[in-house]
Amino acid sequence: MKLNKILIYTNKIAEVKAFYVDDLGFDLIKDEHDYFSISAGYSDLTFVYSDTLTNPYYHFAFDIPPEMFAEIKGWLSQRVELLTEEGQDEIYFSGFDAKSVYFYDPAQNIVEFMARNEHRNKTQANYFAVQEILGISEIGLVIDDLEHSMRTLKKYNYSNIANYIDEDSLNFIFNNNESNYLLLTKADRRWLFSDKLAKILPITVETDKELIEIVDGELKISSLG
Repeated sequence: MKLNKILIYTNKIAEVKAFYVDDLGFDLIKDEHDYFSISAGYSDLTFVYSDTLTNPYYHFAFDIPPEMFAEIKGWLSQRVELLTEEGQDEIYFSGFDAKSVYFYDPAQNIVEFMARNEHRNKTQANYFAVQEILGISEIGLVIDDLEHSMRTLKKYNYSNIANYIDEDSLNFIFNNNESNYLLLTKADRRWLFSDKLAKILPITVETDKELIEIVDGELKISSLG
């Protein structure tokens, strides 16, 4: 499974576009009055303007080349304020053999740059630019009924990395051996490196095989093609 396209909502469309395109340097691939899309490796990320949602924010992770982690962390710290957890501005996940840093964008999305050591030797670049990002590897999906959503996903061959649903934590859902995950969680759980609580919000995710949507807190999935 790859997270090919992700669509989220914001009520700060101009500020968010300026941040990703002008400040960070992402390639703008679509630009309309009420939405825009940027390219991030194999993924496209679309922000859609909403005047009905109250300060929507999401969590997603960009995969970065692991051999450039220190350089990228320095590059980011010149452009954003890195978020901290227990006084630390980075974290190592032993289960994924990966390091991450976090920051807010202007819409208060909790953005993660994640360096998985399994992705070594996937860049030939001498210096970092966002065009070296490999793709979006994680997207948070906040839903009402975790068990029902997992049963729905299992019909399309999705699995939970922990083999059970944890109502109080993140559930890492995958479709094959690639390290790309849907992060299923209930509302009001605090996002790591943040004081933000998970909110139920509409979102659309297109993988290489399925279209996944959160509509009124319910997960819906259908096959593509």
